[in-house]
Amino acid sequence: MTNAVPDDRARAKVEDVVAEIVDRMTVAPTWINRPFVTLSYAQSLDGSIGISAEEKTVLSGTDASRMTHALRAAHDGILVGLNTVRVDNPRLTARLDYGSAGGESGNLGESETHEVAAEAISRGPHSHGRSPVPIVLDSSLAIPSDCKLLTSTECLRPILICVRGHATDERKQDLERLGCRVLLCEGEPAVDGGVQVNLQDALRALRNECGIATLMVEGGAHVITEFLSHLLVDLLVVTIAPVLLGGIRSVLRTLSFTESVDCDTEPSPTISRNTTRSARLSRGLSRGVDNTRGLSRKLSMVEGPLVSGEGYPILLNHRYEQLGDDLIVIGNVSF
Repeated sequence: MTNAVPDDRARAKVEDVVAEIVDRMTVAPTWINRPFVTLSYAQSLDGSIGISAEEKTVLSGTDASRMTHALRAAHDGILVGLNTVRVDNPRLTARLDYGSAGGESGNLGESETHEVAAEAISRGPHSHGRSPVPIVLDSSLAIPSDCKLLTSTECLRPILICVRGHATDERKQDLERLGCRVLLCEGEPAVDGGVQVNLQDALRALRNECGIATLMVEGGAHVITEFLSHLLVDLLVVTIAPVLLGGIRSVLRTLSFTESVDCDTEPSPTISRNTTRSARLSRGLSRGVDNTRGLSRKLSMVEGPLVSGEGYPILLNHRYEQLGDDLIVIGNVSF
């Protein structure tokens, strides 16, 4: 992947892409009772987000990484799952001094990166230009005590979302003494037979109790799948790297809904009923059934067949941009 310091044209391209994404963001209306959710992650050509669930894999090139950090600065909060904290040990900051390509590092000087982020996000009406509040889905407060989110002076202390009754008061108090905020939410059965955080309840708490109006969700695969399967994504930004991994899929199961949102129900906050209706008659990403590949297969297709079938998420007003060696897919999500 390209690692060289981007020239002025590359930097301007990043600014334009970030500005367009920010322009698509809006604070969700009160009837939604949750933040506006942007789902953003990187995957390989074959739809993998990593080699395995236990190994950190850097996929984004320098320009895509710069885009990601600028987008973080445009959101109130950034959410990941507990396994991402365990494996990647991220800072979840909008960094201004990243060095080599990908991940939470890059090779730009602080002033140059800051100019790119500030210029791009300043065009959006809901941007604040600072690091977002880190948020971790952690059903039993099992976050590692030595992770950067709890120990690094560079990191804001996270909001930890726990299932009510699944962590001791002592553990909760210990984390609060470190500066964390613990939200106790309802739980629901997980695919593996355990218990996971109920996302609807968690998002309501983030909006109403923490003032999080815009939320960037970065993963991992389980979190990506759950947000999509619970119809809780408004905007999708996917970086596709020119590699083949054969690793863990970005979407872990088929996204098919027995009762899909139609034109007579409330639309996504950024999409009108007319837009939704016309999109189902226009060209777009394929909605063809593929029980083994799910949405990740659709995102690898630049032009799909005519939209067919019901019950699968599609992108509306979608477009594709190239940043360095990476392809960026942007679109509002309709279910």
